[in-house]
Amino acid sequence: MASFIQTLSQSYNLSILCLPAYHLLAMAPHAYAVSLGARAFENNQWDNRNPRSSTLKSTLQQRLSADIYARYERAEACSANGFENLPLFAAAIVLGNIARLGDDFMNMFALSVLVVRSVYSVVYVRGVNQGWAWARSLFWGVFVGLCWNVLIKASKSMAGK
Repeated sequence: MASFIQTLSQSYNLSILCLPAYHLLAMAPHAYAVSLGARAFENNQWDNRNPRSSTLKSTLQQRLSADIYARYERAEACSANGFENLPLFAAAIVLGNIARLGDDFMNMFALSVLVVRSVYSVVYVRGVNQGWAWARSLFWGVFVGLCWNVLIKASKSMAGK
């Protein structure tokens, strides 16, 4: 695996490639939510004609078990959170590269964010109690801290200090 990443990073800016990877990680919980929600319909077919309607959510709530519906809601919220935080990650990637913080540093940052985001998503979707919620918040805080670290380093570098 390490040699694959090394080969990839010789041909591409790996940190920038982590942006579409993050985008996929943000979409994954939504895909999972759709698979859960499809259970509410005949032949397990998701009705995608109006996926944000209030009637769809009430239909799902009536037809799915309470546990499955709660997991559906958490998966959708996890996906929304991923997209809400994408600009922070993208800004850190772009500014870190503009500031020339170094390929190794930026690649490690970007890969760390992907790992943290993956764990965050699992904890978010699977979390059924307050302990899981606190763990989720901890992983979100680590994500924000990683991004802020890059933004601060980029600011310092661009100021010539």
